[in-house]
Amino acid sequence: MKKLLVLLSLLTLSQPSFSEDKFLGPYMGAGISYGQGVKTGDNIWHAAIADNAFDVYKNIPYQYDVKAEGLSLGITAGYNFKFKDQIIYGLELEHNQSNNVRDQSNLTLPQNANVNGACEMDSTAKQNLKAFDSLKMRVGFLPKENINIYASLGPAIGKVKTNILHKWDGTVGGCGGPAEANDSSTEFGYAASLGAEYLLNNHLALKAEYTRLDLGDSKLNMYRAADTSSQVADYKFKNEYDFVKFGINYYFK
Repeated sequence: MKKLLVLLSLLTLSQPSFSEDKFLGPYMGAGISYGQGVKTGDNIWHAAIADNAFDVYKNIPYQYDVKAEGLSLGITAGYNFKFKDQIIYGLELEHNQSNNVRDQSNLTLPQNANVNGACEMDSTAKQNLKAFDSLKMRVGFLPKENINIYASLGPAIGKVKTNILHKWDGTVGGCGGPAEANDSSTEFGYAASLGAEYLLNNHLALKAEYTRLDLGDSKLNMYRAADTSSQVADYKFKNEYDFVKFGINYYFK
């Protein structure tokens, strides 16, 4: 009997001890995210389309549906407090470096969309989410001592770089040669996340998280390459992204 008690004691000591309090206090983490989605850019004004015809033709091909995908690396720092049994809350600051790029090419300008005549056009739209940061309020539920299921929401800021390039064949009058729009801007919005953590031991926790990032709209003014005073079009892009993240947190408590 004594041997059995000694054996049980050794097995108990060999297992990590978990407590609700292990998720409390300061923590830091790192993770890798994969972002993807189909986003839309709208042409909101074009010099070649009469005002009374704009609503009819603006989405052919002046609306860009562009696929966004890429990886981002992020670091986090936060602090959790206890609200009541099995419920915690806190703040989390996050920074991400991203290579999330959108690309849509080889669009053709239809004949009825240009009052100056038909122009064959190759068009490329690219958008690169360079970096983004967020400060989120986080609320977690602990179904077990070593599992935290949480939701978070807060303001976000991101660096967005956008380029649109039109190249006409120039065989029909009125095409006017290439035109390009570039914009590098800082955009503001929000980030919302759902995730879960699993404690491996007293300090390390694996995490998986889904994040919706909305940075509002970016506006671009397009000019002809040969005449930068000649405005061709205005574009508006929605800066919306979906990310799935995997990473690890270290709790200092």
